[in-house]
Amino acid sequence: ILEAARSHGIHLAETTLIGDNQTDLAAARAAGCQFTLVLTGKSKAEDVAAWPAKPDRISPDLAAAIEHIYMERRPG
Repeated sequence: ILEAARSHGIHLAETTLIGDNQTDLAAARAAGCQFTLVLTGKSKAEDVAAWPAKPDRISPDLAAAIEHIYMERRPG
């Protein structure tokens, strides 16, 4: 993540990583990104209660996660 950000001029503090498990969340936090958990993969919403770190948001699927990020960051 860090190498890709450097190579492409990505500001990680303004980036949301979308993933489906606790390892993805840990990678997002280590890189300084926000994290959206999608429930179409390995983890379920009830799993999050036992995680030491929590996602910034939980979305039912990838399309909903992308829509939320777009709506949150669109101009105007």
